[in-house]
Amino acid sequence: MSDEALQNALRRKARLEKELKDINEFIRLYRQFGTEPEQMLSVSSEDSGGTPSEGLKHIFAATRANPPRKVLEPLIQDLIMARYKPMTRGELVNALASYGVNIRAADPRKAMGTMMWRMRDKFVNIEGQGYWLRDQPLASVGYKP
Repeated sequence: MSDEALQNALRRKARLEKELKDINEFIRLYRQFGTEPEQMLSVSSEDSGGTPSEGLKHIFAATRANPPRKVLEPLIQDLIMARYKPMTRGELVNALASYGVNIRAADPRKAMGTMMWRMRDKFVNIEGQGYWLRDQPLASVGYKP
């Protein structure tokens, strides 16, 4: 196995371990504040295609609460990096909804803005562009961390 293949495998392993940790945290919180997760889960992430965000679609579709920050951060990071350009609050709300993660609020875009502000250690709002990863340079808009 080449060094690059090994590094790719280790990165994937780390992402999967983080996803499992996030799901376990969700289950813990759900048991504390809601019904048993077995009643709402019908598909695991492997059954849904194996992508980290896709597995969470089936978890959050059945809940009434917004997902915790520990879950939102990697999802939003994945969404932004998949496009490799900043995303507005509305774009984030719509992209999360496409994964079954609905922001529950009278004004979901405003709520997303509040959530992003609370995650300002991870994301930066580039004026006129949208949210970007705080620690990632983006030459196309002149952003340097």
